[in-house]
Amino acid sequence: MARGLDLSAEELDRALRVVSEAIRGWSERIASLDPAGTAHDPASQGVRTDWRPPFAPGPPPEEGEDLGELVRRVVADFAPDAQVVGHPGFLGYAAGAGNLVSALGQALAMALNPYTGTMSTAPAFVRIEDEVIRWFCAITGYPPEAGGILTSGSSLAILSAVIAARERARAPWEKARCYASDQAHHAVGKALFAAGFRPENLVVLASRDGRMDSVALAERVRRDRAAGLVPVLVVGTAGTTNAGRVDPLGAIADVCEESGAWFHCDAAYGGFFRLLPEIGALRGMERADSISLDPHKSFSMPYGTGALLARRVADLRFPRGLDASYMPPVRDEDLRYEYGEISPELSRDFRGLRVWLAIRAFGLGAFRENLRAKRRQALWLAEEIRRKSRLELVTEPDLSILTFRVRDDPDGAATRALLARINSGGRFFLTSAVLGGRFVIRVCLLGFRTTDELLEEFGDVVNL
Repeated sequence: MARGLDLSAEELDRALRVVSEAIRGWSERIASLDPAGTAHDPASQGVRTDWRPPFAPGPPPEEGEDLGELVRRVVADFAPDAQVVGHPGFLGYAAGAGNLVSALGQALAMALNPYTGTMSTAPAFVRIEDEVIRWFCAITGYPPEAGGILTSGSSLAILSAVIAARERARAPWEKARCYASDQAHHAVGKALFAAGFRPENLVVLASRDGRMDSVALAERVRRDRAAGLVPVLVVGTAGTTNAGRVDPLGAIADVCEESGAWFHCDAAYGGFFRLLPEIGALRGMERADSISLDPHKSFSMPYGTGALLARRVADLRFPRGLDASYMPPVRDEDLRYEYGEISPELSRDFRGLRVWLAIRAFGLGAFRENLRAKRRQALWLAEEIRRKSRLELVTEPDLSILTFRVRDDPDGAATRALLARINSGGRFFLTSAVLGGRFVIRVCLLGFRTTDELLEEFGDVVNL
């Protein structure tokens, strides 16, 4: 006979102890792991061709198995195959390592299991989430009346922004035009598709030095308006994926204000660098109609933590849901707290606690100083690369991403070989990009475990 789904006090204590010991053990040995993951092929940048899953798929067990053994298998057998984004030598994708207080906050949120889609079902928890949104608005320069939602990531945030822009413009499909640079995130294209736009609705502008060309944008918008087309949306990026470039946000805002287009700032990676007043490139972000953020990037939160901010919360409202008497009434003055009304999600994860608890426990200053350290490390590394005759610094860090390649390497073979050598060493993991037709190595500095001493070791590996 199958057991029930509840746990006795003794069983719960045992389960918590098992998971606690597993997390502690993982944290203690994280620096000894391969940041690329044991399944990674450094030559192809994919999964090794000889990799085999550490378990055979099969039907679910009818009887329960030992929890301690299951947790041990997850941590010891499955986890090392994955990229270890919390590793001090993980310098690849934009990932902020994920602080453990947030993990505890998420466990607590799931155990409490409140429904936060509406204010009336969990008013105190919704207020916690709203406080997080207000903090983010203040960081990015938005006014106090601005609001938004916590999402699973910027993909969902950008989708909501595209829908809001579409609804405000109400342009005929054949006349609608949306604008982005060739360095915009591919999630923009997916969001436009999901919102009903066709390929001919999107204008992709060639970037200049990895940034949107605001002069070309203004000219194209002017020509399109003269031809009777309707500028609906412009997406500017505060920290591109390939090179971490920041678009000229103020100039983009000028174009949008003059043309009536919605300005969305994709600040998934770069938005939290607004905590550093010395970085002037992010000025103008506060003029956007909406901003997408990924706290799981530069704000050291676990994956699945994103945000969409809007200057006017009412712009995010989904107006065409079906009538549903089971839903509580929504007052316009409470709209900022009604996440089921301003998001495509109704059932949703209580994401706010993981962020709120970490900021309260560490203090905002800890997150600010981590970003300041990453910025300083990126500038130091760029200078070290610049001084080496055999290497070429391709893009300097606007924030904390830089790119480089082997000099006099027209087909990229030597640069690829260097990347493979670095990633096969078991101490560091980097990624690549193609900029201006050239293969380059990316270095993204975000992880709070990456020390100056480790970067010096990285210099030895690269033979700086």
